[in-house]
Amino acid sequence: MVELLLGGFELSRESGELLTRQLTNQLRALITGGRLRPGQNLPSSRTLARSLNVSRNTVSFAIEQLTAEGYLSTSQGRRPLVVAGTSLLSSRAPSRRAENRGMQGLVFAMGSRASSDRLAANLPRASARLSARIG
Repeated sequence: MVELLLGGFELSRESGELLTRQLTNQLRALITGGRLRPGQNLPSSRTLARSLNVSRNTVSFAIEQLTAEGYLSTSQGRRPLVVAGTSLLSSRAPSRRAENRGMQGLVFAMGSRASSDRLAANLPRASARLSARIG
């Protein structure tokens, strides 16, 4: 599984874009493009971080962002799971305005009512997890 994913990533430390944002955008593209299918598990954050040569925090923040957006489902002790129906989600990237509104773009303008409902359902949990990390 990790090998399948690694071919889909091009993380650059030289670009002006944060590694977390690059990883988030590339994972979102793999999901919306159909390379990661609904019901499919991602590798653990440790495995993915080691394979990509990035910190586990980088991977964890990307996973939390995609969970807040409704692309992934997470639970304690389990690997992230691609949510069913994500191929119907808009593949638009978050607007700069949304990204600049605190918490690294947790407010995400999504295209459909179902997407907005999924975001609303996941936002309190993601916000609580982020608050716990910040302290």
